[in-house]
Amino acid sequence: MAGKEVDTGCLIDIPALRGLTFYGVPETPVGGRGIAWRVLLELLPSEKHTWKDALASKRDSYQAFCKDLIVEQETLIEGDVTGDDNPLSNSRGSKWSEYWKDEEVREAIQKDVSRTHPGYAFFQQKEVLAAMRRMLFIFAKLNPGIAYIQGMNEVLAPLYYVFMRERPPPPQQNADGDDGDESRGDPYGFQNNDNVEADTFWCFNTVMSEIRDWFIQTLDRSDSGIQGYIRKFQNTLARQDEELASHLDGLSLDPTFYAFRWITTMLSREFDLPDTVRLWDSLFADEDRFSFLIDICCAMVIRARKDLLASDFAPALQLLQRYPPTDLRHLLLEAQAVRDREILFRSGQVSGGNVNNKGNSFKSKFPRWGRKPLQESSNDDYKEDLQAVVRAASNQAAAFSSAVSTGAAGAAKLFRSWSSSFDERMKRVNNEDT
Repeated sequence: MAGKEVDTGCLIDIPALRGLTFYGVPETPVGGRGIAWRVLLELLPSEKHTWKDALASKRDSYQAFCKDLIVEQETLIEGDVTGDDNPLSNSRGSKWSEYWKDEEVREAIQKDVSRTHPGYAFFQQKEVLAAMRRMLFIFAKLNPGIAYIQGMNEVLAPLYYVFMRERPPPPQQNADGDDGDESRGDPYGFQNNDNVEADTFWCFNTVMSEIRDWFIQTLDRSDSGIQGYIRKFQNTLARQDEELASHLDGLSLDPTFYAFRWITTMLSREFDLPDTVRLWDSLFADEDRFSFLIDICCAMVIRARKDLLASDFAPALQLLQRYPPTDLRHLLLEAQAVRDREILFRSGQVSGGNVNNKGNSFKSKFPRWGRKPLQESSNDDYKEDLQAVVRAASNQAAAFSSAVSTGAAGAAKLFRSWSSSFDERMKRVNNEDT
């Protein structure tokens, strides 16, 4: 609007946003999750006044990649096929030779994309499948050292689903026709399908930059590789529940048989899509990504401890490879309890063993955080702590909902106040508990 001042000093409080998103972004009003994920995955800068320029630059780059890297067969046929560069050429620099190599990648991508979330109509749309194939192919071309590996489609799918299905609506006009914001309509282009595809690609690229070592075979046994993360999972489980870890070890049940898929797909194949999306709120909000993923994996095993302790190798493996339906809220609360106990261990406030060190030091030295799973706990203090988490999460959800519903300008103001308001809410919760 003419004469309206733009707050160029608007700065999103990222720690506060992480704290809010960790407990789950509310489903309504629509759009909050899409914006929060874009910020946490660093597509949107913390300086809100730079959003338009940042988005335009990234979207233009993606369109340029599509134009330059996707070579269609018809384009090559239109060229001269009588010279050295023809469909049978395998010489260095041959466009045809490169095309046939790309075809192998395309076939692998097509096979995986076509079976992504088959129960959801969204993933049966031709336009959606074409966009996913395009994004995965562009990523493979830009990252020849890793190219495309099975499972990447499972990482891409929830991102694209959220950005397409949770696009924030344009600001509503008031009685005098003023939309109440510094611009009208769709100022950031979130309603445009091409823009959503580009945004999804860059957020996927960010996630893959953080987990790419899981997909590189030569790094498997490094700390950042998949076997390194599985070792973290083993040691965490041993500290959290030594009896259960020893039982699984005694069955020779290698965690690679189930945890490999859990970790590399970020649990997207273990839960229904809405639950995966909720899980990813917490994963993207985790400042030490993806430490909380390991905590969730441990909580999953602990929640099944009764059945696992009563099982031999085959039924135990089947249970973990086909994880049964579970209460997601309880699972996340148990995972948070795992995280809190691990923080105490790393800080030296308690001692813990690993798979080769017997004894449950957690329970003896810090009895308030007993080893029992959430659903079996009778510890009143333990329950009170978890109830406090629930109350804090509820308060945060209300704040997030309010921020999004007031539009971009109102959200910007609330972003700045989230940190202090969260501290106040937590103090109030603590006072209520005392």
